[in-house]
Amino acid sequence: MGYVEAWFTVADTRFLVRFHDLRRNDETFIMARKPSPPASAGEEAFWDTLWGDAERDGDAIRSLEAAVTRNPHDGRSWFLLGMMHLYRFGRAGTGFRDASEFAKGEAAAASSALDAATPLLPDDTRIPGFRAAATYVDGVAHQDAPRIALGLQQLADAVPLNPLFNSFDFLGVVPPVAPPASPLMAQAVALVDGALTPPNVNCVTELPELCANAGMAPHNTEGALLLLRAPHRRADVLRSQQPPRGELALPRPGTGPRGDRRPARRPLSGRRPRRRSAHRRHGRRGVCLLPSQAVSGA
Repeated sequence: MGYVEAWFTVADTRFLVRFHDLRRNDETFIMARKPSPPASAGEEAFWDTLWGDAERDGDAIRSLEAAVTRNPHDGRSWFLLGMMHLYRFGRAGTGFRDASEFAKGEAAAASSALDAATPLLPDDTRIPGFRAAATYVDGVAHQDAPRIALGLQQLADAVPLNPLFNSFDFLGVVPPVAPPASPLMAQAVALVDGALTPPNVNCVTELPELCANAGMAPHNTEGALLLLRAPHRRADVLRSQQPPRGELALPRPGTGPRGDRRPARRPLSGRRPRRRSAHRRHGRRGVCLLPSQAVSGA
C-alpha cells in the first residue's frame, strides 16, 4: 500500500516520479512493480495531452482501457482513464446543463472509471474528490437528480479527507450550476474563505510545486485565484470594488513563487520538469533508496 511522488534533479533536468503498486515500502527502501506496457503508454499519452505537447487523448483512452482490461486492479490506470474522460467532457465546450451527447458520454465514462479507481487507491485522499466531482457533473449533464444528490454527498465526504485540495473539486463544479442565493453557493463562499486564510494559504509559498507555479501547472496560482473569486461574484457577497477577503498578491511576471527571478516552472534548465515513471528508468522494477527519514506516502 501507499505511494510516493517526488521531485529530483539530474544535471540540469528536473524529474517528477511516482512510485505505486509497491512490493516493498519501508524506511530505507522502496520497490515498485513495473506497470504493464499499455499502462505506461496510456500515462505517457495522458501527460502529452495535458501538457499540450500533442492531442493524444484517444491514444490515452485506448491504452488505459487495455491496461484495466488486462488488470482490473490497476487503480492508477482507472484514475487516469477517468480524468481523461473528464478532460474531454470539459473540452467539448457545451457546459454542464446543455451537454452534447458526446459530452454526456464522457461524463458517464469519467464517473464509472473514477468509481473503479477510488477503492483501489485508498491512500490517495485526492481521488475521492475527483470521483465526487465526476459524479456531480454526470448527474447535471444527464439532469439526473439522484446522481446530483450522490455527487453532493460524495463531495461533502471528500472535502474533510483533504480540505484544501478537495475544496477545489467542489468549487470547480458546483458554483457554475448552483443558483446564487442557494445554500450550496454559501458553502462555496465558505470554502473560498477557508482556502484564502492561514494555514491553507501558506501552501503557496511552502509547497510551490503543489500550490503555486513550480510544479506541473505553469499558471496554477493565477488559475486558482480566478476559480476562488467566482463564488464571491456569483453570490454577490462583496462589493464590486472589493477583492475577496485575504486575496493573494500574485508574483510579478517573470518571477518564481517566492518573488525571485527564477522562472517558476523551469527552475534549472529552462525546460519543463519531466514526468517519467521510475519503472522506465530502472528496467523491471522501480527502485528508490531513501535516507533514514523516508516519506512513504502511506
